[in-house]
Amino acid sequence: MHTAEPAWVTYHLVPTEEWDAAPPDAPYTPVAFAADGFIHTTHAADEVAAAGNRYYRADLRPHLAVVIDLRRVTAPWR
Repeated sequence: MHTAEPAWVTYHLVPTEEWDAAPPDAPYTPVAFAADGFIHTTHAADEVAAAGNRYYRADLRPHLAVVIDLRRVTAPWR
């Protein structure tokens, strides 16, 4: 069952080492963006773990769930 989240909140799962390697003075762009052309997110906090278990089970690196406030995003999103 999904927890009710504000409509403007979304979550992005990222390997900790990728997040830590991103330049702090530049907008974050995931490594997969070059191939995918978009940033994968989910609108329910409980789905972050489900997505991680579904798609990254073999990836043993630690991951972070980044909380994104869509009201502050300047790029187009849908």
